[in-house]
Amino acid sequence: MSKTRNKKEGKKGSKRAARKGGPYDLRHGFRIGDRVLVADIPSDLKDPKYKDDPEMRTGELFRFCLKRKFLARGFDRYGFTELRVDDDPVVKRKFGLNSIWLEPKFLALVSQSAHKVSGPRNGLGWKQDFLLAEAESARNKPKRKVKR
Repeated sequence: MSKTRNKKEGKKGSKRAARKGGPYDLRHGFRIGDRVLVADIPSDLKDPKYKDDPEMRTGELFRFCLKRKFLARGFDRYGFTELRVDDDPVVKRKFGLNSIWLEPKFLALVSQSAHKVSGPRNGLGWKQDFLLAEAESARNKPKRKVKR
């Protein structure tokens, strides 16, 4: 009589390939605050005949930002880098408030940020920092005299 085993018991490690969009594909050398150059844009947006919403003007915005420098403001779960293009006054005048998301392969590092973004320095967290600052400001506030 053969012993019935759990089908999953025999597998010690996965022999399947990693997903293409897994975290190893998302690694790049950029950090928040780095100055980057938009070295290239996606090929479909390079075409001046690109059909986009006349209100958004996406293709025109990307072409206008080509070869300009911006700060990396954030990263999404797909590895795209957020650039606030309205930091540049010329872009802001032409397009208003905008941010674009680009793959790191289209960016070139110009200069690294001066500091690494980390947690609060005292280790308490933002809420405790806020409450301590409020308590300190209440202690330092001069008391008002009440006239009767």
